[in-house]
Amino acid sequence: MGISMKALALALAILLGGKAIALSIDGPSYLSVGETPQDYSFFIENSSSSRKQLDVSLVAPGRQEFVSKPKSIGPKSKGEVRLRFFPESAFKGTSYTAKIAANLGSENVVKNLTISYASDDEDRCTVELKPKEPLINGKEGTGKNAISVAFAAKNASYKPKKLTLTEMKGGPQDWRAMAGGNGKAEQGINVGNGAGNEALAEFGIGGFEERAFVIWVEGQSAFDGELEFIFDCAGEKISVRQEVSASEAEDKGNGTDMLSGFAVVLQDIGSKDFEFALNAFLVIIAAVLLIAFIARLVHFVNRRNR
Repeated sequence: MGISMKALALALAILLGGKAIALSIDGPSYLSVGETPQDYSFFIENSSSSRKQLDVSLVAPGRQEFVSKPKSIGPKSKGEVRLRFFPESAFKGTSYTAKIAANLGSENVVKNLTISYASDDEDRCTVELKPKEPLINGKEGTGKNAISVAFAAKNASYKPKKLTLTEMKGGPQDWRAMAGGNGKAEQGINVGNGAGNEALAEFGIGGFEERAFVIWVEGQSAFDGELEFIFDCAGEKISVRQEVSASEAEDKGNGTDMLSGFAVVLQDIGSKDFEFALNAFLVIIAAVLLIAFIARLVHFVNRRNR
């Protein structure tokens, strides 16, 4: 004796307690996590005719966070849930099964997700570099511009990374770059424009760390244009460009030669003329200081009007 479709439908209804299935999870069952955070998204469908409140929980080892999660899902609609899994050194080369539990109104469903963490063989550049506004300060008595170019670095990996500035392009030939960071000098070798030395300056950045570091550029020549800084990161090249503007630096000296010459003159004159010579020297010093002040004032006004 055959079984009719109506009888089969009635039997299913009895087994399900008279309720239609209104909740389902649609998403992959496998996720691979490397050395950077990995997002995982899935959809929860509400096939009922009414809006229902949604609650989603996760049971998994390590660190995770919800990137986005709707509070409710409308009738005959889907809601997207996005999770972010963070790698850790303790999990490398292992696999775990996570459980995602979703409650939609009075209904609930559980989904298993296999998470595989990559081994330690992977090593790539995971650092994002952005330049900040350069600061230009003349160094007194050196005849050089000192341009401080700050960089903001963000490491998306749990592994520490090393940045090496290998080359600077675009500036005058007498400009040199050197390392500096947070007011303290770090490892570095003075390198000229376009020199391309293998190791100019090295900067370390920890796992998931955000930090700033400084490159100092010195030179006497005027320059108004773009500098290009080339970094090596895990065998990859990162190019960062920064606009700078600097007028020609003035070498004012430190007055040592003038004092030495005056000492020689004093040795050749008698004590009777010493007072006159001293007064003359003070007048000269005052004149030099006045001229220097006027030059600095003109330079300041010109920079303000530029």
